[in-house]
Amino acid sequence: MIEFKTPRIEEEFRSWKLCHPRLRAMVQEISNMLDFFFIGRSKLIVVCIYRSPEENEQLYGQYKVSAHSEIPSRALDIAVDTEAHPKATDQTVINSMEVFVNKFFPRHDGHPAFLRHGEKGKTDHIHLSIAK
Repeated sequence: MIEFKTPRIEEEFRSWKLCHPRLRAMVQEISNMLDFFFIGRSKLIVVCIYRSPEENEQLYGQYKVSAHSEIPSRALDIAVDTEAHPKATDQTVINSMEVFVNKFFPRHDGHPAFLRHGEKGKTDHIHLSIAK
């Protein structure tokens, strides 16, 4: 199941203008994979898609080039609901998600399509991106 952190993010996800179709396909297929692992009880949350250059500057304290700031966005961030599925944060599942994305949605520009963000070995969210 795919959920959204805010109504704005859901609107961006469904917009052909703001979210690249390949990103939507990635999220849907990751959700399908998690449903398989957890027998239809997974919850994938889209937490960020488009960020304006001003939002990016506010977040990082300086101007930073970002695939989130392109139209349509070439990046989005997802998280797995850990309360519904504690095993979903297990590194084995995160590793499986990474292998899946890199196999079926590879980038051919030297950058990873799947990046983990978090502290002390914990994955808080996953950054997905596509090449230009």
